[in-house]
Amino acid sequence: MSRQAVQSSRPHFSSRAQHHMLAPEGDRPHQRNVPRGCCGGRNVSMKIKTLTLCGILLSTALILSWAERFFSVSLMRAFPGVKLGLANIVVTVCMVYLGFWPAFIVGLLRVFILFLIMGNAVSLAFSLTGCIVSLFVTYFALKLPEKHFSLISVSVLSSLAFNLGQGMVSILFFGSSFLYYLPVLCTLSLPCGIVTGIAMNGIRKAWPST
Repeated sequence: MSRQAVQSSRPHFSSRAQHHMLAPEGDRPHQRNVPRGCCGGRNVSMKIKTLTLCGILLSTALILSWAERFFSVSLMRAFPGVKLGLANIVVTVCMVYLGFWPAFIVGLLRVFILFLIMGNAVSLAFSLTGCIVSLFVTYFALKLPEKHFSLISVSVLSSLAFNLGQGMVSILFFGSSFLYYLPVLCTLSLPCGIVTGIAMNGIRKAWPST
């Protein structure tokens, strides 16, 4: 029998509800041995919640990155390439509560959106390298026992990794002369990391547990 014949021979129902009522007991969708509460609705809800949180965190990171350009002017004049790293707070919080890949996506999107706004290819190379190195270092640092390795320690390592990543790009662009400035960046990573780590501790206390 052809597919058209099969379709034409099926009874016509005015609504899906009537079809369910007239179907045999074992053929009704809600009786096909599907456990209640396990139909994927919860997974969809969690995905929507994760996407929503990622969007909020990305927006917050962009705002902090934009604001930091104005607040860190004097710091960057005294020490070129040094920033407090407020946006890194958001990325680390995202990694703590949502996992590596959401944080990775938020971090990269932040870098590329800022590049589209600023249009500086050199700045993109610096920020992208620093972001990727910092993300991986933060991920492995969070695996260490919290009893001996607090969020402040994680933040300091993240700040150090970001500056080292930017330092590698600086060596490619400006040569080995930048190596003399690298210890300055590494030293300044300590106070910047402590400040952002304290902020993350405050966020974790205020963050809902569910």
